[in-house]
Amino acid sequence: MSEIFHFRAAIFDLDGTLLNTLPGIQTSANLMLKDYELANVGPAEIRRFVGDGATMLVTRLLEHANGGKVPVPEALERYLSHFHRHCLDDIAPYPGIPELLNFLHSQNIPVAVCTNKPQDLAEINIHACFPDNSFLHILGDSPDHPKKPAPDGALRLAQAMQATPSQCLYIGDTNTDMRTGQAAGMFTVGAAWGFRSRNELAAFRPDYLAETPDQLLNYLSKTMQNEN
Repeated sequence: MSEIFHFRAAIFDLDGTLLNTLPGIQTSANLMLKDYELANVGPAEIRRFVGDGATMLVTRLLEHANGGKVPVPEALERYLSHFHRHCLDDIAPYPGIPELLNFLHSQNIPVAVCTNKPQDLAEINIHACFPDNSFLHILGDSPDHPKKPAPDGALRLAQAMQATPSQCLYIGDTNTDMRTGQAAGMFTVGAAWGFRSRNELAAFRPDYLAETPDQLLNYLSKTMQNEN
């Protein structure tokens, strides 16, 4: 897929794509590690470890800190307890995201969120940082569908927004997101402003790689002009 025309819906990842949630994640991770007298981690490690859900994040944190004797379910419960208190720490949309969402709304393009973050925390983050009705659907981690990179959640959102997969934009900042969008048959955009490197995203050959939300907005605006 080398060009996109007639797109009818947009699906965004949350952490590292819409919102910079790194401070709260790092604080919660380090509080959990402190509970077990394990060494702190910095933002570079957190950037590498996020993207595949809270269980995998905690698993990677314990492996990195040589906490192999700590039961993952117990550590996960502690992490989530801390994160419920810190999930809004210094949280903010990335520069240009509000303008990108406004553009999509102005074109009557429905917008949804597909994230591996637990459903309740995803809703807390979104409602704290965006006006009501910014997103038609928020789909977080739940037992009724597999986590990304499985395409099930993205495909469910496309159906809910009455769009075929080929009519959907899928925007995310990790290799997990690139695999999700591609597995769903969607036009996949790498968000190089997020938690992972441009090189990581480029290695998975997204249909478009944007350095900033403004760059993506300009690309979409020109694409829509070409449709007319």
